[in-house]
Amino acid sequence: MRVECPVPSVARPVRHFIRHSAFVIRHSLPLLFVCCLLAGGCYNPPKTGNPFIDTPRSRNKTERSLDLAIIGDGYFIVQIQTTSGFLFTRRGAMSVSTNGELVNEDGYRLYPPIIVGDANLITITPDGVVRARHGDNGPADVAGQILLARFDKTENLVIDGHYRMPSDNSGNPTTARPGANRMGVLAIGELEK
Repeated sequence: MRVECPVPSVARPVRHFIRHSAFVIRHSLPLLFVCCLLAGGCYNPPKTGNPFIDTPRSRNKTERSLDLAIIGDGYFIVQIQTTSGFLFTRRGAMSVSTNGELVNEDGYRLYPPIIVGDANLITITPDGVVRARHGDNGPADVAGQILLARFDKTENLVIDGHYRMPSDNSGNPTTARPGANRMGVLAIGELEK
């Protein structure tokens, strides 16, 4: 038994699209593959941001209290001596510098600076509140607040290794604490792969 589509004007273009798409895919993909081989490869890394690079990735559990991953949008802000003064990264392997400041794996301090001193216990909440306890039994005092940055046009950020820098076309960063203003939240004891 054959069932007719109640709206033939819709069914006809859909059937045509399916047939045409199959034809295009069947005949175009081999040509695309050959062109890529002749060109020396199909991937040419961009000089500006790439939405595939900056999308959240899977995470590894480290159980280290200073390892942070961002679940959702946002970049950690690190301070460095550049023309803009700041770099942005999703890499969150933090440690404490000899000055008692939270720094990333390359030794760049977080912005705004978070000073924990010689704390024997540091805790970070998913919304970025950093607490430090000095001594064995005292309460943990608030040492600072981690801020994240977000750009409207991440595809226009300039890439330098695992750091991102604003360009004329990326717009200015919007900063907020994790979990606020469409920012992601922090996963403590995890790092992005």
